[in-house]
Amino acid sequence: RVDATVGERVFAVFGYPREDGQAALHAIKAGIQLRLRFERLGLPGISVRAGVAAGQGLAGQVRGDPTDATVLGAPLWRAARLVEVASEDEPLVVDEAALELGRGLVEGQRKQSSKDLGRYYAVTPKG
Repeated sequence: RVDATVGERVFAVFGYPREDGQAALHAIKAGIQLRLRFERLGLPGISVRAGVAAGQGLAGQVRGDPTDATVLGAPLWRAARLVEVASEDEPLVVDEAALELGRGLVEGQRKQSSKDLGRYYAVTPKG
């Protein structure tokens, strides 16, 4: 579910409005597929980076309109910060909780821990 767009950024939330026990895994897969699809397009000057954080947030309607719901919480903040530490060489960065849930799909290279983010990892697809 796309939660918000801000400029060139898209915030997607997995596991809402229906609970999904594999939300982090689905988010990692989406990050990988998004990157691969943009690479195939071969558009110069466009780069795709993704940050995935796992955890619980607060979801609900903002203005009473059931189609106008939003999600708040630390995982969204961490994901936004992870995008900032991602780079062309390491376009998909995940937090420790997401890496644990994505084991088997990706391999992670631990990056320098941050006081704000804790441990985080640049990941690549396995196989």
